[in-house]
Parts: sequence; C-alpha cells; structure tokens
Amino acid sequence: MTPSATRTDIPPFPPAYRASGLLLHVTSLPSPYGIGDLGPAAFSWIDRLHDAGQRWWQALPVGPTGYGNSPYQSLSSFAGNGLLVSPHALISEGLLHPNDCEALIATEVIDYDAVIPFKHGLLQKAWKNFKAGEGKDLIPAYDEWCATQEGWLEDYALFRALKAKYHGAYYLEWPEELVERRQRALAEARRELASEMDEVRFAQFLLFRQAEQLKAHAHSKGVRLIGDLPFFVSPDSSDVWANPELFLLDVDLGVITPDVATLRDQFQVPGTRVLQFAFDGHRDNPYLPENFVPNTVVYTGTHDNAPSREWYEELHDDQRQIFWGYLKRVSGESTEAAPALMRLAWSSRAALSIAPLQDLLSLGKEARMNTPGRPSGNWNWRATEAMMAPPAFERLGELTENSRRAAAQDRTVRG
Repeated sequence: MTPSATRTDIPPFPPAYRASGLLLHVTSLPSPYGIGDLGPAAFSWIDRLHDAGQRWWQALPVGPTGYGNSPYQSLSSFAGNGLLVSPHALISEGLLHPNDCEALIATEVIDYDAVIPFKHGLLQKAWKNFKAGEGKDLIPAYDEWCATQEGWLEDYALFRALKAKYHGAYYLEWPEELVERRQRALAEARRELASEMDEVRFAQFLLFRQAEQLKAHAHSKGVRLIGDLPFFVSPDSSDVWANPELFLLDVDLGVITPDVATLRDQFQVPGTRVLQFAFDGHRDNPYLPENFVPNTVVYTGTHDNAPSREWYEELHDDQRQIFWGYLKRVSGESTEAAPALMRLAWSSRAALSIAPLQDLLSLGKEARMNTPGRPSGNWNWRATEAMMAPPAFERLGELTENSRRAAAQDRTVRG
C-alpha cells in the first residue's frame, strides 16, 4: 500500500480525543469459583468503569493456557480459556444445578491445581446435562456456532482430546502417525475420542456465548474492550500441530526498529508509552509526557511491570529524586507513587491513559501479575470484592473528570 492509498479511518482516536480506562485480566476478577470468569463480577466491573467515567477495559489474552498458565503462551489462536466460563450463568440456563457448585474454591490467589479440575468437572456436568435434554433452546445456536467455527474448532477439539488422552504430553511426544497427522490415524482418533471432542466444542460454545453477552453489556454502558494478541502461540498448540508450515518456531521478536516505527506511523497506529520507564534523567526520554504525541496510549505500568508502588520501592535514591523532581516535589512516600503516575498519565496529551487496577489501589509486590523469567508464581493475582469498594472508583472518577477524560465529556467516540 502506498502512502497515498492509506486509509484515514484506521486510527481509533479522532482528533482531540481524550479517554481513560483500567487494565485487569479476567482471571483477576473476584469470584467464588477460584478464578475470575465472565459472570456477575465481570458485569459489575464494567458498571464500575462506567460509573467512574471510563471508556476502556483492557484485558489480557483469553486463550487456553498451557504450562505456566501464561495467556501469552496460548494453546490456540482461536479458542478461549474454558476456565473463564461462568458457573453462575450455566446455573441460570439450567445446564448446572446449584448443588453442582457447592465445592467452591475461595482463595486470594488462583490455585490452578485446584481450579483446573474443578472447572473442568463443571463443564463436563454441563455437557452431560445438555445431552440429557437440559437447555434445549440452545441446540440451534450450538449447531450453528459449531458450523461457523469449523475451520479451527475441529483441529482444536481433536488436539485437546488427544492431549488429555496422552496426559498432557507435548504433541511431539505423541505417536508418530498423529504427530505427522496421517489421515488414517486422525480418522481413527476422531472416532475413538468423539465424545471428548464434543465436550471441547460445547465448552467453547459456552465461552463464546458468555463473551458476546458481556461484550454487549459493555457496549451498552459505553465501555470499549481492548484485548491482546497471544503473540507467543505455544509450540505445543493446535495451530502449530495443524499448520506447522505457517510458523517460524526459532525466530525471536526482535526490537522496534526505525522501519517498524515508520510503518506504525504510516498507518497512524497509536504508539504506547510506559511511565515507569521515563525517569532516567534524560529530557529526550520518549516515555516522558512532554515528548508524547496525541496519538498515544500511556500506561503507568503493564502486566509485565511491577505495580507502581513496588516499582518505586525498588528505585535507587537518585532515580527517586529524578521522579519527584519531575513532579516538582521534594519527596514522597511509596504509597504516593502510583497516584502520582496516574495523575501524570491522565493529565498528559496522550489520547488514552490506562492504569492497572493495582495502581488505582496503590498495591505493592503482593499484587504483581507477572515477572518475566520467573518460572512459577505468575498469573495468579486476584482482586477481592473489598478492593472494589466505592472510594477508589470515586477518586478515579474525579481524576478523570478533572483531566477532561470522562465519558460524558467525550462527544467524538465512535460506537
């Protein structure tokens, strides 16, 4: 595409657009079932965002996870994570009975060893009840959905069924005829594992159905959803197994070169800035707000960074001085770091400002979501209902109003 043919409707931000939102993974939502899901807490979360004048909810990838439970190491580029299915919604639709969910798991962090068999057991019960005639009204929608998603669903269903048969083994450790996808072996596997494949299909149907309902609620409240790409599709995934010719499995991501920046600017894709990277003492640091262009999304920190309170506590004294000096203050406490970064982000010229919920609540290292390179203990932080108390969101609403980012002040958002 030549520059003259560049479309002008691609950028998500109209001129003078100002908005804000929060970053929170679905798994971190409060829930009585051991892990956040697409149930009532997700709807309440959207309502809280709306009431605080927020226009955006950024979540992380919601694909099925494998080893380490990282949403960025997905077992499929198309499927969703069945752990996010809401048991509450399944009870409402008659696919589960309340006594099916008596063994609730209430923990402050996600215990995947307990959650995975618990949620899979509920999905198996829901499938069994569906086959027995419960939820009959869903049959046409289920059949239509399976037909429209067949291009990826059949490979994924067989992949998951085989993975269960071989006790979670990497697919390269399966029998050679399955690794090489010989047609006779695949046909035999489909016959043998037909029931297991049906369960996989049904779980995906339920998840996609609930996701559409949540999306509709968000849009009714004027809240837009930002997902993320599982750009590290796991080498042990249905995609790689089914289409290995499409993947370069030994190439790293590289760096953002000038050519990449030029391509981004050509298509007016917003750049991103993380304030935690800004305070090295150099005035030309691109992460300093004074160096932003409006077509920018600014973050206090991301899921790969420490919460801003922890970030501040780990700074050297000279960096702390730079930080407070930039804010024209002598010094401050660690509890003030996250609010200060949020005020800086919200007052900047960036079109969109986003902070993790941890920063809104000024939480520390106990609330870290992910530490790249750490082999365990990642992706298990959860918010509690107590954390969702009104005062924090009232402060967010005031900040958003004062920085002219409130939803009611924005008349330029497309539907």
